[in-house]
Amino acid sequence: FPYQLDFRGRIYAIPMFLTPQSVDYSKALLTFADGQRIGDSEDAPQWLAIHIANCYGLDKASMEERGQWVNDSEEAIIAIATDPIGNFKMWREADSPFCFLASCIEYKGYQEMGDDFITHLPIAMDATCSGLQHFSAIQKDEVTAEATNLIPAEIPSDIYQIVADKVIEKLEASDSKMAKQWLDFGVDRKCTKRPIMVLPYGGTKFSTKDYVKDYIMDKGKPHQWGDDVFMACVFLTDVIWDSIGETARSARQVMSWLQKVSRLIASENLPVVWTTPAGFPIQQIYKETESRRVKSKLGDNIIKLNISIETDNFDRRRMANSISPNFVHALDACQLQLSVVKAHKQGIKNFAMVHDSYGCLATETSKMCVVLREVFVDMYKKDVLAKFKEEIMPILNNKNQKKVPELPEKGNLDIEKVK
Repeated sequence: FPYQLDFRGRIYAIPMFLTPQSVDYSKALLTFADGQRIGDSEDAPQWLAIHIANCYGLDKASMEERGQWVNDSEEAIIAIATDPIGNFKMWREADSPFCFLASCIEYKGYQEMGDDFITHLPIAMDATCSGLQHFSAIQKDEVTAEATNLIPAEIPSDIYQIVADKVIEKLEASDSKMAKQWLDFGVDRKCTKRPIMVLPYGGTKFSTKDYVKDYIMDKGKPHQWGDDVFMACVFLTDVIWDSIGETARSARQVMSWLQKVSRLIASENLPVVWTTPAGFPIQQIYKETESRRVKSKLGDNIIKLNISIETDNFDRRRMANSISPNFVHALDACQLQLSVVKAHKQGIKNFAMVHDSYGCLATETSKMCVVLREVFVDMYKKDVLAKFKEEIMPILNNKNQKKVPELPEKGNLDIEKVK
């Protein structure tokens, strides 16, 4: 597939539909051209089983539980692969139904041929809230690192559930009538998922309120607020926002620092310029626009069009609001680039990459696991935020240099634990 890089170094497949980065029913059509004998790797069958369980939606269970679920479901999995249409009800409930179906078909082939089966299926490994992982590594924040699975654990952490539990604790400790009503209505991980997911990419308290409103609508159950539903959303938003702050403190600190610095740079009408650990140079440029009215004729009709034209002035608001998502996307892209290079040097030739999801053959998955962690640790052995500050200081005038805030205080995370 042909790929292109955006200004942050993020890699996108150019074709519109049939790519590894596309929707579930498109990705499920794709396999690697060059397969490998599954028996050539001792733990390849285990990785295939874990992938099947992940596609079904069991990615929060332990590795052993996922493997056991596949063993227990072997009859159903083979039935699905043998007759997908006749057994449609069995696989349509999966999180990624078509990728789950593809993995069932691969599993059936392995069961029929054993170690001589040639596997072609991409096995995907996804980061947990990669934006928050990067922020916790930048700040050496143990709390966020644990919540996003950077630190070893038998059972994967679920940051959405962690925050939801904190919200429930605060509601239970409150004497407010609104808190009691929210407990009756119910708060779960779906309520906190979107606010947490978008936080590293510029999510705000205001957007959280909209997500709470959507949660009420999606839940589709009666509530006690009547016309006061807006105030109910505002109330819970405050509780969610505080709970996210306790769990993802490092993200808030780094985002705030980046925004302050970006405003200073924009005030001098300059782009924000920095280099990723991979050596990729980035320029963030957002200009103000002005609208111009253009009158034209189409036959006998007068057509009036509004055209936005870029000015020479930088848009300070957009420069500040965009720096956090662009910074974390650049780090995501950097990890992908460095991981592909290192994996290729170690003999891995098959890649199906989707930003923070890494796909390779089941026979190469164990090797890829090590590569991903080694690259992540190497990226954060140096202080990437200090490097960013070092690059932007020379472009600021003396007055603004003095306004650049001190770097946020670091935590105690031992980054080597990621390995």
